[in-house]
Amino acid sequence: ARVCKEATTAAKEGFQIIILSDRSSSEKCAPMPSLLVSGAVHQALVSEKLRTQVALVLESGEPFEVAHHALLLTFGCDAVFPYMAYEALQLLGDSGKFGESWSKEEKFAKYQKAVGKGLLKIMAKMGISTLRSYKGAQIADAIGLSKEVAEMCFTGIASQLSGLGFEQIALRTLSVHDRGFSPDGGYTVKSLFSSLPNEGKYHYRQGADAEKHLNDPMVIAKLQEAAEPTLVQLTHPSRLFTTTWSKQVASGRFGVTMEYLSNAQELQIKMAQGAKPGEGGELPGKKVHGGIAKTRNSTPGVGLISPPPHHDIYSIEDLAQLIFDLKNSNPDAGVSV
Repeated sequence: ARVCKEATTAAKEGFQIIILSDRSSSEKCAPMPSLLVSGAVHQALVSEKLRTQVALVLESGEPFEVAHHALLLTFGCDAVFPYMAYEALQLLGDSGKFGESWSKEEKFAKYQKAVGKGLLKIMAKMGISTLRSYKGAQIADAIGLSKEVAEMCFTGIASQLSGLGFEQIALRTLSVHDRGFSPDGGYTVKSLFSSLPNEGKYHYRQGADAEKHLNDPMVIAKLQEAAEPTLVQLTHPSRLFTTTWSKQVASGRFGVTMEYLSNAQELQIKMAQGAKPGEGGELPGKKVHGGIAKTRNSTPGVGLISPPPHHDIYSIEDLAQLIFDLKNSNPDAGVSV
């Protein structure tokens, strides 16, 4: 509330650029989460009808990924200065991690280019072609945030499930902040890199503090065990087909035939394709040779196109029709979505 009040006061006094910075963080002063702060200030300026009079710039050590920049921009920031990301790039370059003698300007330019391409990719999935249309549009939903937090910082977005309130967020922020300072006044850079705990956000890690993953090794092992193929002899003596417990039908239905569908106990519809990597793609006809066409159950010389995510089933009626077709192809199999 204090930061929002200061920002609105500055806007009323005629300041045209407001910089939200956590540079003053210290052992006794923990930084507030950058997305919550920038979102709250943006909403406060909007409610006072002052938002168009000022530019909102965030200077923070917290953002470094493309998703971080995307969220900050869509929830109101006009510009982001990720100083910690730049310092990390400089440190990695000085230690020879890049393998080339890039200047500081070159390293920063490559990082900015990568983030820019990532933002364009995110916007393209939403059908947005300009940053002006994406900035402040709040194209995201809140998951795991209380109604109070969502209403103050991200007014108007969907928050179907409640979750962390300001008190819980503060406790988590202080917990992370405490890791950065040792009893003698702070870690050196070397000890910081070697001793920070890995919570398994990007790679599976064991331990009580590790982040829980839906697809942990045990789950994958059980899926592999359940899906072990068994060969069965069909009526035609010269052909063998593989029968598995489940088979999937996704947007790109290359090779989905009656034989494929009839030899399964469960047919799974991949409705959004978000569970697998990739965005679909195209294989030009000149590359669809005999073996490839046979594998895809297609015709040699005919291009194959796999749609991007969310470009298959547009309505509940489409889904109902697909379920109906699958049940007719294999009445004894279960159909799941």
